[in-house]
Amino acid sequence: FGSHAGADVIAFTVIPDDAHIDHIGKPETAGQNGHVQRVASGEKDAAVKIKIDNIVADERIVMTERTEFFVHKGGLKPEFALPVMGIFEVSNGQITAWRDYFELSHLRVR
Repeated sequence: FGSHAGADVIAFTVIPDDAHIDHIGKPETAGQNGHVQRVASGEKDAAVKIKIDNIVADERIVMTERTEFFVHKGGLKPEFALPVMGIFEVSNGQITAWRDYFELSHLRVR
């Protein structure tokens, strides 16, 4: 298990300013700051832990099947799990595009 807590460190080491970040169903963001803002907005009410279920990669693509577990910080809502499929395009050791796919209806009922 991991968490989003280190997302700002990841962003500033492997995500260039011109990277495209798209969590399907949500507005696209770009670059380091876009990533950090997206993660911060998602964690204002809930802590997020990540379990990597499967990962496959070659020299330019990394695909992850993961489960993100959301735990409400105030304990007012039950914990829930969100299955996510992510694709990272990589060039020269940096993420140039990041797309996450998940079922939006899982978020609407929370």
